[in-house]
Amino acid sequence: MKPVHLAYRPDIDGLRAFAVLIVVLFHAFEKSLPGGFIGVDVFFVISGFLISSIIFKNLERGTFSFIDFYVRRIKRILPVLILVLVACYLYGWFKMFPAEFMALGKHIAAGAVFGSNFALWHEAGYFDAASTTKPLLHLWSLAIEEQFYLLWPILALIAFRARINFMWFNATIVLASFATGIYLINHDMTAAFYSPASRFWEIGIGSLIAWLTFKHADGYRLVADRLRLENILSVAGAALLIFSLCYFDGSLHFPGYWAVIPAVGTAMLILAGPNGVVNRWVLASKPAVWVGLISYPVYLWHWPLLTAINLESNPLVVEYPDLIRALAVGASILLGWLSFMLVEKPVKRMQPETPAAALIFSTLLAVGAVGLFTNLKDGIASRVPENLRELGAITNVYAYFQFGEGVRVHTCHISMPMPENFKRPAACFSDQRPLLMLWGDSYAAALYPGIRALSESGEFGIEQVTVGNAPPFLDESKLAADNKTVLADNLYAISLAASSKPDVIVMSWMVSGANAPSTPDESVRAFASTVERIRKASPHSRIVLIGPVPQWENTLSQTVVNYLKTQPMGSLMEKYTSTGLRPEPKLWDQYFAEHIPKLGVRYVSAYEAMCNQNGCLTNVGPKNSDLTAVDTGHLTKSGSEYLISRIRQSILSEFSPEDSSGVTHR
Repeated sequence: MKPVHLAYRPDIDGLRAFAVLIVVLFHAFEKSLPGGFIGVDVFFVISGFLISSIIFKNLERGTFSFIDFYVRRIKRILPVLILVLVACYLYGWFKMFPAEFMALGKHIAAGAVFGSNFALWHEAGYFDAASTTKPLLHLWSLAIEEQFYLLWPILALIAFRARINFMWFNATIVLASFATGIYLINHDMTAAFYSPASRFWEIGIGSLIAWLTFKHADGYRLVADRLRLENILSVAGAALLIFSLCYFDGSLHFPGYWAVIPAVGTAMLILAGPNGVVNRWVLASKPAVWVGLISYPVYLWHWPLLTAINLESNPLVVEYPDLIRALAVGASILLGWLSFMLVEKPVKRMQPETPAAALIFSTLLAVGAVGLFTNLKDGIASRVPENLRELGAITNVYAYFQFGEGVRVHTCHISMPMPENFKRPAACFSDQRPLLMLWGDSYAAALYPGIRALSESGEFGIEQVTVGNAPPFLDESKLAADNKTVLADNLYAISLAASSKPDVIVMSWMVSGANAPSTPDESVRAFASTVERIRKASPHSRIVLIGPVPQWENTLSQTVVNYLKTQPMGSLMEKYTSTGLRPEPKLWDQYFAEHIPKLGVRYVSAYEAMCNQNGCLTNVGPKNSDLTAVDTGHLTKSGSEYLISRIRQSILSEFSPEDSSGVTHR
C-alpha cells in the first residue's frame, strides 16, 4: 500500500497565515506589535500536529516509509530555502565587507545542514540589536523543526513496534522538554531560546493533538459534539493567542511558562476542527488561506529583506523608515507568492520523486559548502579594496583608533571607579604658565590631543580633569563613570581651579549625554551656575566653551562602510556628508552661539569648524585612522587635532588679558 496523507484543512492554512503575518510585522514594527514573536510558537504546534498525523496514520497502516517521508520534506522545504540562501550570498558578495560576509558564509553553511540554532546559540540573544544585521537569523526555527523531523519518526517507529503507550511516551517527552526549558530560562536564556531540548515540547503538543484526533477520533468527536466544544475551543484558543499578541514583549523570560499560553491557544484552535466558529469564519476565509499557502516562502524572504534595510545607510531609509519597512513587508509577500508559484508548486510535481529529491538535497549541500568556503576564507577579502577591507573589519572602534591612549584614560581621564586612594599623576598637571585647564566629560577629553599639539607651539601648560559622564554641572542626582556624583567631580575641578588659577579653562560636554540637561536652555541655565562658582574660585580665569561636535546615527566608520556599500566598489567617502548625520548638534550649536556669550564666556563653534553646506567632515586624510570620529561623536586624534587647529586663535587669544570679551567665534 502507498503511504497516506492528510485531508486538507483550510483553517490550518489560515492559522499559518496568522503566525507568519504577526512574525513579519513584529520584525518590521516591533514597537507596534511587541508580542508578534509568538508566531514561531504557533508554527511549532502546527508542524507537530501535521507531521505526526502523517506518521501515525502510516505507522498504523504499515505504510510508513522513511524514504517517502524525507523525500516529501525535501521537495517541500529545500527548493525555496536554496533560493533564499543563494540570494543572500549574492547580496553579500556585492554589498558586504569581509567580516560580515564571513559571518554570512557561516550562517549559510549552518542553514544548509539545519544547524542555524546551534550556530547562533553563542552569538547573541534573539532580541539583541546585533541580530538585525544577520540575514539568516530566522532559520533557527526551521532548524529546530527539521531536527525534530529527524528524530521523531524514529522514536515513533520504536514506540509502535515496542507497543509502548504512545500517549504517555509523547507526554513524557513534552514534560521533559518543558522542564529543560524552565531550567534553562533561569540559567542560560540564549540556550533556552535556541536549544531543541527546550523547544521540542511545543512541537510535541501538536503531536499529542495528532494522537488524540487519530487514535481516539470517535471518542473525541462524541465528547466534542455533546459538550459543543468546537466553538468553545475555537473562541478560547483565539482569545489566548490575541492575549499573547497584545501583552507579550521582549522583556519576558521567553520561552518558559509564558510560552504555554500561545502553544495551548494554537492547540485549542486545531482541536476545534474546521467547524469551530473562528476556524470556519476567519481562519478558513479565502484571504487567510491564500496567505497561509505562501507562509513558508514569505517567512524565508522577510528577514533578509529587513536586514538589508538595517545594513543600508540610504537617506530614504533614515528619513522614511516605516514606509521602507512596509515596502519590505509587501516585497516579502510578493516574493513568497512568486516562490510558491514558480518554485514550490513545480518542484512538487517533479517525477520521479526520489532522484528529484536527491538532486535538490545535493544542491543544498553544495550551497552550504560555498558558504563554509567563504567563512574559512575570511569573507573572500580580495573582493574589497585594502583600505575598505580594513575599515569594514573594525570590531572595536576604541581600540582601533587608540582612543584610550589619546585621552589618557585611567590617568588624567577617569572612565571607571578607581581605588579609594587614587590621585591623578603629576603628568595630568603642569607648573608651566600660562596654564590651560581642560574640564568636562569624555567629549572634552577627546579635545586633549589637539590641545596638546597646540600647546607645543603656543607654549602653555595643560592640566586635565575630565571624567566620563561628568558634564560640567552641579548635579548631585546623577552618577558619573567614576561612581561619584557629577556634583562631586565638578566641585573637585572647581577646587583645583581655585588652587592652580588657570589662565584659560576650556570646557565641553556631550550635549545629548545621559547626565546632561535635556534641552539647550536648561543647559545654559545649569552652565551659568557652574560659571558663577568658577568666578568665585578663580576670578581671573577666562572660560572657553567649545560647542557640540557633529554626531552620527551610527559609528562614523560604520557610516562610511554603509555609504560605500551603495557605491561602486573602490569608491571613496565624501569629505563632507550629511549621510547618517544627526540634526540635533546643529540646533544646540545655534542656541549656544546666541546665549553662552551672555554669560561672559567665549563660545567657539566646533560645528562651524567641522561642517559646511554639504554636511560635516568625515576625514582629514587618506588613511582610515584619519576619520574624524571614533564612534558616533568622540573625536579621533586626527579629528581633535584638526578641530583645534581650526579654532586655535580663539583659544590662544584668551591668554591675552586685553581680549576677553566673550564673543562668539564661528
